[in-house]
Amino acid sequence: MAKILVIDDAKEVTESIRRFLELRDHTVCTAENGLDGLRLFKSFKPDLIITDVYMPEMEGLETIRAVREIDKNIPMIVISGAEDLYVETGLKFGAICALSKPFEPEFLESAIQFSLSTKIT
Repeated sequence: MAKILVIDDAKEVTESIRRFLELRDHTVCTAENGLDGLRLFKSFKPDLIITDVYMPEMEGLETIRAVREIDKNIPMIVISGAEDLYVETGLKFGAICALSKPFEPEFLESAIQFSLSTKIT
């Protein structure tokens, strides 16, 4: 299965997503902010990144932009409990899918399958 990096400052969110993904045989690494996520991205070399928008240190849109400078092809999913405008902005910055929190597990599963099957050019 896939190596997935989950970046979110809400520990309960990252742990919930981690459990969900590990039950589906994915390898998961988590970070509490974009800066830590960017460091882990370089060493963990994930197949997919799931990132929140609002976080300390480096927020999600900055994280997406920084990752895109390193790897233009890695699929990313942006998640946020804020207004849909911020989720849509994540798409403009380079995420493939966007989910508003809270979301149902099947929506996350669909977003992951879609993101991993989509080629970014």
